[in-house]
Amino acid sequence: MNELAVGTRYPKYQNYSDDIRFDVADDGANLIISYNNPTVEEKNWFCSGKPLQVRFITLHDVIYLLFKFDNSPWMDAPYSPHLSINMTQKISIDSNTTGLSLTIFLFDSSTGELQHIRLVGLGNQLSKTLIKEIYSIKKKPFNRGSYDDSIRRTYARYTTEDMVKMTMTSFKLQ
Repeated sequence: MNELAVGTRYPKYQNYSDDIRFDVADDGANLIISYNNPTVEEKNWFCSGKPLQVRFITLHDVIYLLFKFDNSPWMDAPYSPHLSINMTQKISIDSNTTGLSLTIFLFDSSTGELQHIRLVGLGNQLSKTLIKEIYSIKKKPFNRGSYDDSIRRTYARYTTEDMVKMTMTSFKLQ
C-alpha cells in the first residue's frame, strides 16, 4: 500500500458509504474501514491501546475476517487471496512467537480523510492458521461471479454474529 498520512484526504476513499475491506500483501495484511462521518466514539474504537479481537471463518471458499474493536459491534470482511494483487511472494510465519502484521486504516468516507492508522501483530496461531487457509483457497480455481454469489448466499443465511460463533481460531489484543 502507498504511504498514507493521517489528516490527508484521499479521493478514492470518498464514497459516502460504510465499508470494510481486508487484503494481504507481501508486507502484511491491511484492513481498510470507511465510515460516513464517524462519531467520536467510533473513531475512539480504533485508537492504539484499545482492545481488538480477530477471528476468521471460511464459508463456500470465501474467508470472512471478523473484527471487534473495543466496544464496537463485530464487523466482517469477505476475502479471497485471488484478489490480492500485492501478494506476490509466499508469506510464512517461521517462529512460534511472531504473527502477521495488520495495518488498520480508518477513513471518513464523506471526505476521504484518513482518521487513524494502527499497526498490530496478530497472534501466532491465528496467523499460521489464516495463512494456511489463504494458500488452500489460492490453489482452487477462481471466478469473480461465483465469489460474489457465495458472499450473497452467506449473508442471506448468516449474520456476522452467527459467523463469530462458528469460528475456531481467535486472537485477542488487550
